[in-house]
Amino acid sequence: MNEYIQNKARGFSIIELLVAVVILAIIVLGIGTLFPRAMSASTQSRQLSRAYNVAHGKIEQFYRMPKTAAALTAGNHGPETIEGMVCTWNVQDNYPMLRMKKVTVGVTWTGSSNFNSVGVVTYIMK
Repeated sequence: MNEYIQNKARGFSIIELLVAVVILAIIVLGIGTLFPRAMSASTQSRQLSRAYNVAHGKIEQFYRMPKTAAALTAGNHGPETIEGMVCTWNVQDNYPMLRMKKVTVGVTWTGSSNFNSVGVVTYIMK
């Protein structure tokens, strides 16, 4: 009886080892598909942040300009390339009230993501 117990307690069988390897492979492949998605999301997030920074930088320029600046006249302006992104803006005079300007800034870039443009609206009273 001792011989039977000793022979049985040697280790794992080939079947058990193969099942463990298959389970491990499925887990590793599942995790491996997450990395390209994470990299894509990271790139998209970085582009969106850059675009918003460009738009807000342009708006800051508008706040520092005199009310008679050409960039603040009513109508469409641009395109202007800033940090590899294309910036355009539209100015509406006396909107929503007198002596106020509504400025809509749009920033676009080339890329393979679903989002390749952002827009920011501000109101300037001069």
